[in-house]
Amino acid sequence: MVSVVSLEPLPGAIIWEIAEEISFSFVDRLLGGEGTTIIETREFSEIEIALIKGVVRNGLGSYRDAWSNIADIDPALEETYVGPQYVLIALATDTVMVAVFEIRMNKETSTMTMCIPYSVIEPIIGNLSTRALFAPNRHEERGTNLTAPINSLQNVRVGFSAILGSVQLGVSDIVGLRTSNVIVLDSKRDKLIPIFVSGEQKCTARPRTSRKHYAVKIEEAAKDYEAPQDLIEAIMNDETAAVNW
Repeated sequence: MVSVVSLEPLPGAIIWEIAEEISFSFVDRLLGGEGTTIIETREFSEIEIALIKGVVRNGLGSYRDAWSNIADIDPALEETYVGPQYVLIALATDTVMVAVFEIRMNKETSTMTMCIPYSVIEPIIGNLSTRALFAPNRHEERGTNLTAPINSLQNVRVGFSAILGSVQLGVSDIVGLRTSNVIVLDSKRDKLIPIFVSGEQKCTARPRTSRKHYAVKIEEAAKDYEAPQDLIEAIMNDETAAVNW
């Protein structure tokens, strides 16, 4: 499966070739299977081609991020070819860079080949230095890259628990519990109570009421918990990434 990808504003195009056997594994996994491939050789159906195009398009975002320190590019899938067709993206005398990647899915192992003509990267060849390749992302880039995953997590439900207190009771006390019994906890009324998120303590709070409902007022973060600074900055700089407690 050969995909032609443009890298605007760079000239020309590059090639992504995904081996046939792993392409069938992608299709099988996307359709609910375990990701196994087929042994016999056959042509791809229109539905299978559409699914593999989706896999390639999903990978373009990561490819753009990988080039972010070198150039601002906008990769786009131009065309996908199946079979022995010849795809001409450079002259026979042109210099090209060919990179072969090993892909593993479950027990299947295959390859993906990427071909980049020199003419495509020639306008930015001066940026391909070791310092540029391994330089950390700029502050603005970190915020931009974090915005999408933060936004995608906004509607994820997590367990949120406020522990008012605890007490140790004997078996006889538990067996003898009756309606209207009062159990005295080990915490005082004005003491901060721990707040757990998905089983981990994140902060402390004070018990409150809000509109006839029990509530808690967050007071301070747990001593052993520190939110990543990049995450805090991305949330503070992006109104759409606000965290709702």
